[in-house]
Amino acid sequence: GRDFIEKAATVEEANYSREGMCKAIYSRLFDWLVAQINAQLRLESQAANAHHFAGILDVFGFEIFDVNSLEQLCINFTNEKLQQRFNEAVFRAAMEDNDSEGVTVPKTDTSAFDNDDIIDLIAGKKGIFSILNDRCPVEVD
Repeated sequence: GRDFIEKAATVEEANYSREGMCKAIYSRLFDWLVAQINAQLRLESQAANAHHFAGILDVFGFEIFDVNSLEQLCINFTNEKLQQRFNEAVFRAAMEDNDSEGVTVPKTDTSAFDNDDIIDLIAGKKGIFSILNDRCPVEVD
């Protein structure tokens, strides 16, 4: 309804409340978005008698969950960023070692280890986080 309840809060308590509300809004919007995508995929796959669904899966496929959440998306995004940094560091170090030792190694296609597409899908200008931010603007003083 239209009832208002006022409660005095410290700045820290108010920040926790604001962050909790933002997390709840993001989480519900994320759940709705996944449900909409899955409903559309089900409609498209009924004609082909196939089962498709949208899920959050890390790039190397180590985790599969029955229900995906915003928290899992954030965890997997963090893992992808860490994996990206690790890959860059390892490949750069290997190339530097080869150069310093005078070893000539043919260029290797490392695109199988490149997860830029996953990072962009989640955090790019048209990624999931950008869409959530556009749909749930929060002003913070």
